[in-house]
Amino acid sequence: MMLKQVVYALDRQGEKEIRSLHARLKREGIFCGSLEQWERDVRNCRRGERKINRENLRNYLLFITDSPKLLREASEEGFAVIGFCHSTDDYFPGASYVLQSFDGIDADFLEEYLLRSQGRPVEVARTRRLVLRETRMEDFSSLYRISLQTGMRYGLEEKPGEPEEERQKLNAYIKTAYRLYGFGLWTVLCRGRVIGRCGITPFRLEDGNFALELGYMLDEREQHHGYGTEMCQAVIRYARKRLETEELWCRIHPDNVSSIKLAERLGFSRIFTGSDGLLYFQRT
Repeated sequence: MMLKQVVYALDRQGEKEIRSLHARLKREGIFCGSLEQWERDVRNCRRGERKINRENLRNYLLFITDSPKLLREASEEGFAVIGFCHSTDDYFPGASYVLQSFDGIDADFLEEYLLRSQGRPVEVARTRRLVLRETRMEDFSSLYRISLQTGMRYGLEEKPGEPEEERQKLNAYIKTAYRLYGFGLWTVLCRGRVIGRCGITPFRLEDGNFALELGYMLDEREQHHGYGTEMCQAVIRYARKRLETEELWCRIHPDNVSSIKLAERLGFSRIFTGSDGLLYFQRT
């Protein structure tokens, strides 16, 4: 874990509310203390002639504050900062993330926010043979090549556009989706090679309710080795542990036989045929 220190600058009520998070982080071996305490420790390091590498600090330190001024200053210095407010009336211009409660916040959540703030992809899951991590622009060439393969004609909602158009779409996705939802479609690596993409996407069912869809795309050269099952099982475990849900959906073209078989192996059951002509599978 990259996260080593969480420093907060909060009013008295905020300090009271952060106590539960403080205890959780302490169990993980992560320092969590007030700005005053952290500055005192920094001064002691300086008196002891221990050098503090400011650039290195940015890699493992995260600020939480209810001060818009401090948030702006720390952000301009390149630090990861989360705003905290007691009401929706509080305003944090330029804040990437603002909390109103520390309930459900843990070390994993803060670690992911820290990495994204520094432009580093979050590793979502690691299996026996595969690594699932947030997509980077360096993955584009491999993912675009896979999207053009013959087998993808039934697996993608729309036919890929020209490379530059798709590159811009991916760049926008990387910048917004992971921060907005905390999850998304992730790049799948095998021994460092990009072999596909797999993850979770929110979508609206025909009855108007929102649901979570398991999506996957695997390089045709890597098929028939069990990678598809392995990467999808990793996503199902993620949904159970991090999103606390067993319910996932798949939308599959009726001619996509291999994808239908994979969904059934994963425990999905066919529920209905949508007005869009796709088969809707559900796993609960």
